[in-house]
Amino acid sequence: MLVSPTLRRTTTWKRSGNVIAQLGALWTWFRARWSVAGGEEGTVVEKVILTAIFAALAIAVGAIIVSKVMTKANSIDLN
Repeated sequence: MLVSPTLRRTTTWKRSGNVIAQLGALWTWFRARWSVAGGEEGTVVEKVILTAIFAALAIAVGAIIVSKVMTKANSIDLN
């Protein structure tokens, strides 16, 4: 969306009045939008559990790879 130069000039911080009041209004708007989104209270536990599962899988895959590489390295005859 294109904005005309005159409209852009009128929306600068210098001409907008009380910055603290605007930040307070913006904060209130964000909190209202967050509360409307709702339903996100229980997702933190799910995310932590899934992250732990994926971390355990990554450690297991890393251990398997290290084991296979070490077995192959030990089987190489250097003589």
